[in-house]
Amino acid sequence: MNENQKIDFLMNLTNTKNITLANALFFDPSYIGRLRSGKRGIPTHRNFIEPAAEFFSDKINDIYQRNILSEIINHGVLLPDDKDAIKRLLILWLKDTSDVPKRDGIKGINNLASTQEFTTVATDIDYGNEGKRRLILSFLHDMTALKKPINFLFSSDENNSWFYEDADFLEDWSDYIMGLLSNGCTLKVIYSTRRSYHEMITAINKWLPLYRTGAIEPYFYPNLRDGIYRRTLFIAEDIASFMSSSIMDDTSIMPQFLFYNSSITAGLTQEYYRFFSLCQPLIEVYQARDIPDPILEKKLNSFNRSKDTLHTLTRRMSSSDIVVDIQIKQSVGAFIRFQDGSPTVLYTSEPNMLSSLVDFIHVFG
Repeated sequence: MNENQKIDFLMNLTNTKNITLANALFFDPSYIGRLRSGKRGIPTHRNFIEPAAEFFSDKINDIYQRNILSEIINHGVLLPDDKDAIKRLLILWLKDTSDVPKRDGIKGINNLASTQEFTTVATDIDYGNEGKRRLILSFLHDMTALKKPINFLFSSDENNSWFYEDADFLEDWSDYIMGLLSNGCTLKVIYSTRRSYHEMITAINKWLPLYRTGAIEPYFYPNLRDGIYRRTLFIAEDIASFMSSSIMDDTSIMPQFLFYNSSITAGLTQEYYRFFSLCQPLIEVYQARDIPDPILEKKLNSFNRSKDTLHTLTRRMSSSDIVVDIQIKQSVGAFIRFQDGSPTVLYTSEPNMLSSLVDFIHVFG
């Protein structure tokens, strides 16, 4: 963040209006507005940073504010209780220019290809669905620029409208993910299977072509969750991470963060794997080679012996030349194959996934 974004972030975090900060620091409200928008810089003719830090340190009161601020200015370490100590941290952060990433438009850090580890807290922040899409594409662009195998981790139980409502974003996202997976990267995904009919159908349509690479490991959390506090994590292990959270379906006002910092990313990776340890495989990924896989053969035999109704669909996936063949017997499971010579075979027996696949066949069959 640059100095303008830092002031804007603190004002959003503390719900401070332009006129409130202006009165506290003896500035004109219009100047504060131009400062937030980037049209004016931090004044050099008057003391601004110290009184601003004192003002904001008095406004950081609840646990949500303290947690967010600790991630941004204190490397994830909990903030001290002392207001003067918080003020000193804010002063150092507001004066520090080392965490301002050099970007090419909204794309990645220019020297990223030669960067092995981010040791400064280079952070990008945005709001709302459009902001989330911008940060995600920036993240994927930067990771693509590294041109090396990366282990990606993804989980989200937030409202998925940010993902599906913009066709251009979906196309860019799919291109980035397919390119990364085709070049040696891997992706662990923790899905939320308790989504609406529309969300599940759209997810199947957009995600299935990516499974052709055999580089995705899908999991799900099997127990009910209250759906009140929701979270998204997208992590490039040891490199960078995206984090957002929301209350129920409201994603409009919560800040979202893109961290280019190895220590913060390590902490979020630990959080991810702690949740991952509670999950189960959603789709099993097999490779149909010349030598049969005994586990796959056992599942095929059980499937073929079942007298349950067979649901089938062969379909060219949207925005793709990939053709998939889906076979489902709901009492047993579902097999998905790719009709282009790919050895990847997918199998699932998770009830919500099977129901969604049957719905998918009814819609597109």
